[in-house]
This record gives sequence, structure tokens and C-alpha cells, in this order.
Amino acid sequence: MKIKKFLRSYPVKNLIIIAILTLISIFAVLFGFKGFGLNDVDMSFVAAILGGVVSGGLTLAGVKATLDNQRREEFINKYPFIKNNTEDILYELKESVLLLDNCKNFSQEKVKKQNLIRYLKQMEMKRDKIFDKSNNCTGRIFLAIIDIRKELNSVFSYISSENIIIAEVDGFTGDDITSFRINETEFYSKIEEVKKKIHKLEEELKLLDKQFYSYIKTSQ
Repeated sequence: MKIKKFLRSYPVKNLIIIAILTLISIFAVLFGFKGFGLNDVDMSFVAAILGGVVSGGLTLAGVKATLDNQRREEFINKYPFIKNNTEDILYELKESVLLLDNCKNFSQEKVKKQNLIRYLKQMEMKRDKIFDKSNNCTGRIFLAIIDIRKELNSVFSYISSENIIIAEVDGFTGDDITSFRINETEFYSKIEEVKKKIHKLEEELKLLDKQFYSYIKTSQ
């Protein structure tokens, strides 16, 4: 069953086609050389050279096909873990950003300001836990997650530089916020940058899905 599956694979099909076309080309070249008056020894010498070139080329192509097949199988095996972890990260991030969006106009509404503080604290506390899942991701997915983390670090650095001091008490009242000097426009411009990076991660996940189904199709 595995042998049949291997023989049906896309790289092997190409290899067989190349081998057949190459043999045809060799015979055509040898036939053409007869017109130059080559004797049997000369023809054997030319055939040996061409045979060596073809043999080396086919060996190289075979090695490449084997490596490609191994990479494809490795990707197919890792795909479920990468996809699940990426979807978990996206869910957590999008939920957090949505909560922050609901706090717009916080500069004019005390309740929204209190909610914003609460959501930022929650987001900061679970930030490392969210991104720990990226350890099982690879390639462009991993790089996209790193970009999101950098943008979030920028958000929290901005908050820190603006001296938001939150009293460590249960619940939030007006007295809990001892200092709050965030510029709302600047803050949400940074959140928009986070959203762009999240969208990029979603696009990378779509490409990952497309690659997976392409590999599955060629393996059948």
C-alpha cells in the first residue's frame, strides 16, 4: 500500500517522466552523432558520458524528491498542532481587543475607563500564557505571532510610560485609578496596529490550510 502511494506521489511521477524523456533524448543524440561518422568505440564513449550525466541527474532528482516527501509528511503531521495553537492564540487576542474596543470614549466615561484598566490588567496577566502556545508553531506563523507580541509590548510600554497606576485591590472604584494620563487617540492607534498584525496572522493561517490540503491532495 505504501509503495503504491509513493509511486502515485507527484515528485515520483515527475521523476519517471523525466527519466523517459531523457532516455529518448539520449537515443536521439546518439542517432544524430552517427551522421558525423563516429565508429562504435566513439559512440560507446559518448553514450557512457551521457549515461553518467543522466544517472547523476536522476540520483539528484531522486534525493530531492525524497527530501520533499519527508518535509511534506513532517508538515502534515505537525499541521493539527500548529493550527489548533494558532486558532487558540487568535481567539484570545481577538477577544481581548474586542473588549478594549468596547471602552472607546473612556476619557469621557468613568465606567469605560475602569473597564479599560481591568481588561488591560487581564490581558497583561495572560499575555505570556497566550504566546507560550507559539512554541509549537513554525515558519511564517511563528513570525506573525512574534510581530503581534512586539505590538502588544509597545502598547504596554506606552501605558507604563504614561504612568497608569492601579491600586492592587479587589474590584474597581474611582479611587483605584490614582493616575491615568493616556491619550485615547494615540492608544487606539496602537491597538489598530495590533489588529493589523492579527489580520496578518489570520492570512498566514489560511495559507497554512491551503498548503495542507494541497499536500493531502498530492498524497492521495
